[in-house]
Amino acid sequence: MKGFDINYSEKIIPVFLGFSTNYIQENFETKIVKHRNAVELRNWPEERTIKELIKEHKEFKTKCLQVGVRYFEIENDYDKEILNVYDYIEAEKRRIESL
Repeated sequence: MKGFDINYSEKIIPVFLGFSTNYIQENFETKIVKHRNAVELRNWPEERTIKELIKEHKEFKTKCLQVGVRYFEIENDYDKEILNVYDYIEAEKRRIESL
């Protein structure tokens, strides 16, 4: 964010999203690996293990909380819980428009 011009960076709504340990353990193959191409095309096999992914997400969450950025964690139901992210984005859009 610091690298962007202030007039532009004030309009960016950063969203940091991770998965809980429980979610990763229960959904690694069926949802996480299966849908990893939903946003960006990845034509190679998943090389991370469940343990590595859990470690990465814990470290990412810790970093987000240390610097005070808004972090969302999917615990159980991705489709339901992602709605909290959408609500946050909409609220931030309204806040930015009112500036």
